[in-house]
Amino acid sequence: MLKNEYACCESCALGKTHRDEFPSNIDRRRRDVLELVHTNVCGPMKSRCLLMTAQYTLGRTPLG
Repeated sequence: MLKNEYACCESCALGKTHRDEFPSNIDRRRRDVLELVHTNVCGPMKSRCLLMTAQYTLGRTPLG
């Protein structure tokens, strides 16, 4: 199937590189502190990808 442990199939590569464009008619600037906060909503995943690295999302705010 895959020749080495770091290889990735074409379908996986295409799925991970697809991104929708951001709408250009929306004002994304936030004017107050904590008006928009990005948080870790699901934590570290127990599953691993083909490259054997854990996939997870980190929380952060737009101000740093």
